[in-house]
Amino acid sequence: MSNVEDLRYAFIVEWFDPQASLLKKYNLLFWPESNTIEMFDLKNHRTFLKRCLYPSIKLDNLFVGGCVSVYSRQLKIIDFADAFTRGQLKERLARTACMIVPDRQSQLGHILDSLLSSTFSISRLLTVSLSPSQAGSILPEGESHWTVDKIANRIGTVIELIAPNAVQALVQLAGSDPNIKGSLLVASSAIHYQQFMNVIFDHVLPSTAVFSDCTIAVIKPHAVRQGISGKIIKMIQDRGFQITAAELFYLNRPSAEEFLEVYKTVIPQYSALVDNFTSGASIVLQIHGGEKIVREFRQVAGPHDPEIGKHVRSDTIRAIFGSDRVNNAIHATDLDEDGVLESEYFFKVLQDVKPAIHV
Repeated sequence: MSNVEDLRYAFIVEWFDPQASLLKKYNLLFWPESNTIEMFDLKNHRTFLKRCLYPSIKLDNLFVGGCVSVYSRQLKIIDFADAFTRGQLKERLARTACMIVPDRQSQLGHILDSLLSSTFSISRLLTVSLSPSQAGSILPEGESHWTVDKIANRIGTVIELIAPNAVQALVQLAGSDPNIKGSLLVASSAIHYQQFMNVIFDHVLPSTAVFSDCTIAVIKPHAVRQGISGKIIKMIQDRGFQITAAELFYLNRPSAEEFLEVYKTVIPQYSALVDNFTSGASIVLQIHGGEKIVREFRQVAGPHDPEIGKHVRSDTIRAIFGSDRVNNAIHATDLDEDGVLESEYFFKVLQDVKPAIHV
């Protein structure tokens, strides 16, 4: 390709058509210089979407296993579509993994923010409580600092990260950044990274959620894309709230509609909310506390409209990180009786349909 304006990447994507009950495949073409996209229908051999400007899609969002939303269609990226794209992006979008160890779980937001402020982006995130044998399986050979006793049968958070030269970059960062030093069990090689995948993400592990005296916070896709999820979690933890479960989800449209159904006849932004929830990755947090936890956290979340929040409660999450009633950074459980129900939806109901909603 002759110049940067001509640079184009190609991906194979899938979209499930709910009306036809068919899984359809397309080529998604992306020109980073102009932030334009085009889609080609692979079955019918014709252009599905003519080249157009699509500002919400960035190159960092386009990795195999990820999802992007194009005009309310959630597209799952399943492969590179040509050798040029594979050659250019395979190293740029390299992967690694780490575990925020149980002793530092209370610093989840702080550590996550440090990772995101570096070169990394998140592709998966999950709180786990590993058995001794599982814990032993992710310890590298010859490891002396971390032991099974330090990570087994307690809640930690495992994160898959994407960055250029990811394995080496994370090893170097974990050893040099004072904000995270001593907090991470890091994949030390490509083989060790695969051990993480085999133990954590290739199986459905028991949830760490507690289904009593709890509430839900969903960090919305626009906030995840902006790289501020660590800052939001840090603010939650700094206010004294305990996170008992966390997971990164790519919600499909049926799941988002089901979860938000209570708002369908209540607020005019319902359709826009569904579009927002399906536009990329969300990070779902379960927050545990006393019987007033839903109301207490709602006070920290702030008014649905960030503009109102900036005037009446400027120290709330939505006032600080939100921009409007749809892009307001987080969803927070509204009603006391819904705290357990929303927790069960994400950490029980959706666990049974993971292939449809997860990477």
